[in-house]
Amino acid sequence: MSQFTRTIQRWLDELANIGTSLLLVLVIVDFMFPGSTGIVNNVATVLGGLNSQGQFALIALLLFLLVHHRWRTSRPPPSDTTGG
Repeated sequence: MSQFTRTIQRWLDELANIGTSLLLVLVIVDFMFPGSTGIVNNVATVLGGLNSQGQFALIALLLFLLVHHRWRTSRPPPSDTTGG
C-alpha cells in the first residue's frame, strides 16, 4: 500500500509542477503582451478585493507553502523497506 501512495504522491507532485510552470508561462506572456491571457488582471482583482486581514492571511498561506516546499525538498527520499 505504501508503494501505491508514493506513486500517487509522485503523480500529484508532477501535476503541481506542470501547473506551476504553466501559470508562470502565462504570467510571462501576459507581461510581454498585456491582456492576452488575463492572468495578471485576475490576480490584481483578487488581491484588490481582499481587506487587510485577507492580505495577511494570503501572505501567511504563501509563507507556509514556501516552508513546506523547502521541508519536502530538503529531506532525504524514503527508502523502500518492503523488501520487494
